Amino acid sequence: MNDRKPRRFGVREVKKGRYKGCLHVATERFQRFRAELGYLSDYLNRRVLPQDSEELSMSKILLALQNVLEHETEEVIRHYVRNHQSKHNLKFMEKIDEGFISFKRKFKWLHQKTLINDLQYNVMEQIRILRNAHIHVRPRILRQRYKYFGKSLLTISSLRKMFLDVEKVLIKLREHSGRIPEWRILPPGYASELRWSKEAIVVFDSY
Repeated sequence: MNDRKPRRFGVREVKKGRYKGCLHVATERFQRFRAELGYLSDYLNRRVLPQDSEELSMSKILLALQNVLEHETEEVIRHYVRNHQSKHNLKFMEKIDEGFISFKRKFKWLHQKTLINDLQYNVMEQIRILRNAHIHVRPRILRQRYKYFGKSLLTISSLRKMFLDVEKVLIKLREHSGRIPEWRILPPGYASELRWSKEAIVVFDSY
């Protein structure tokens, strides 16, 4: 059987065969693919749909944060439905598994069940709105001025607030589902090392 271990986190060691003990090196074909992938991505984002590098980075962050929130939301719903197996709840979970339920409908459902409060709902709504705005970009001359809770998005204060807000929502969701994440949305010790707010340091370094 072939080793299907993911290769995303750096070079892996070869476990068997004549190269056992050596480091796996990407083939020339894969390296050419990566080079072409990077070139075409840069071309599209510099010429066809011009965006600054910080906008592209923010787009990736928003996509990742929404995906994490949506995954944890689904896990809460799944946990709730297991304990409240009504016909309506089972049908809703079935539609989620089939991919027919939007992110907003999922966290709105949590709000209606009082599993999240108004502030947590609003954080997820802000992430959803900003993520959609960054995904559905159009060619433009001037930079679009996005805001997070009324303040400019592309600032260090808004970036840190967004991560803190999302982490607090994730903590609440995981309290309901009982899940323990392998990775947080910040690296261990990052908030304290870069001197984030006292609240952020407590939240991110608490467990």
